[in-house]
Amino acid sequence: GLLLDAQFEDGGAGPVYDYELVYYPLTTDDGTAEGRKLPQPDAVTGTSITDLGDDEEDWRWSFMLQNNLDRDDYAPIMRLGKTFALSGDDFLAEAGEVIDIDQWLRAFAMATLAGAVDNYGGDGSWHNARLYVRPEDGRVLYFPHDLDFFGSAQMAVIGNGDLARLLEDPANERRYYQHLHDLISRAYTTAYLGPWCDQIGALLPDQDFAAHCQFIDDRAAWVATDAADAVAGRFPPVAFAITTSGGADFTTAAPAVTLEGSGWIDVRTIRLGGAALPVTWIGGDTWQVEVPLQPGDNPITLVAEDLNGAAAGRDSISVRYE
Repeated sequence: GLLLDAQFEDGGAGPVYDYELVYYPLTTDDGTAEGRKLPQPDAVTGTSITDLGDDEEDWRWSFMLQNNLDRDDYAPIMRLGKTFALSGDDFLAEAGEVIDIDQWLRAFAMATLAGAVDNYGGDGSWHNARLYVRPEDGRVLYFPHDLDFFGSAQMAVIGNGDLARLLEDPANERRYYQHLHDLISRAYTTAYLGPWCDQIGALLPDQDFAAHCQFIDDRAAWVATDAADAVAGRFPPVAFAITTSGGADFTTAAPAVTLEGSGWIDVRTIRLGGAALPVTWIGGDTWQVEVPLQPGDNPITLVAEDLNGAAAGRDSISVRYE
């Protein structure tokens, strides 16, 4: 509750569900069904995030409520499952009403970079995720959980089927790769994580933390450049530029103009005179913005910013309205 209250308005009021498998033992100490159950060997059963019906009892053990137990509220997670049971355009149209898509994409990017397997975000396993309903708008957020079982540095860049379905929308695909690039540039690097590697390595000298930290660089390189669907392969770098009229000044008889240009995935916001403009992305690296005009010459300078508000490019053009 304290963590949620610190992050969100009235955060502790939102339910948290533990998306998990159900584990059950296979043997007893005396070989009979009535004997004491032995923890190993065991087996599991579980479900994808999908429609499990209208009886909350069918949801309870795969999506275990972690807080606000007195409310016993399964309506939000049932709505989530019914949405995820949709497909194609129906799924994409409904998903934005039920989940915070951008938050899920960043969480997927974090889980992907971690290189953890046996995990919903990393390889699509049906567990190890926390699903939180944000009180302010009722949308479900995805929190990666239990990222402690690591696979290969060459794990898939898109290893989750639900993520793949979200990325069928080109705008979502661009944002997912934008988050990967941002995390690799600012946080998922030994330049940033090195002090923690050194500190924890000193506390646990019997573990090979040099190898653990090398995994970070190897994984980041795979996702950034080396995989077939790496960031640089899927979205080759391109300079921010206005391409309307070939970038040359022009004249129009309309009171507003739609400018088009190029921009890489580091571009999140385009500003004119400090004000953010609504941006439409045509494909992965072509943007459009609408700019109102005054009679006469209109010198226009567009400034691109990244996820953190840092400059990602600028370009200028003059449009004469007459």
